[in-house]
Amino acid sequence: MKIAIPLHQDKLSSHFGQASQFAIFTLSNQKEVLGLEKLTPPPHEPGAYPRWLAQLGVSVLLAGGMGERALTLFRQAQIEVYGNLSSHFSAQEALDLYLKNSLSKESDPTCNHDHHGHGHGHHGNCGGH
Repeated sequence: MKIAIPLHQDKLSSHFGQASQFAIFTLSNQKEVLGLEKLTPPPHEPGAYPRWLAQLGVSVLLAGGMGERALTLFRQAQIEVYGNLSSHFSAQEALDLYLKNSLSKESDPTCNHDHHGHGHGHHGNCGGH
């Protein structure tokens, strides 16, 4: 099983579309960490990250905020999303919370931050990531 965590400056990215890297943990069936890769995502465009992570074999995403469209794309790619995690967490801390079953699967991990000045042009809903 593979778990992806979007990172910005080695902490969980509060807006996964702005992640500079993704930590990809590979776990055994017994949920033991077998490996960790930090990968640079493809250029940010609508639908790129869900496709890329699915191609890598990721089945779980631990993230901060994202738009409804991104959530739909992850569902279509059969990637479970656990959202609204704090950007204060390191990848390991986020993974530890997941492994302790301390996270609830979010049906709507939509963005919880202000978009003024981001220049994304999607009016506060983080859509299209």
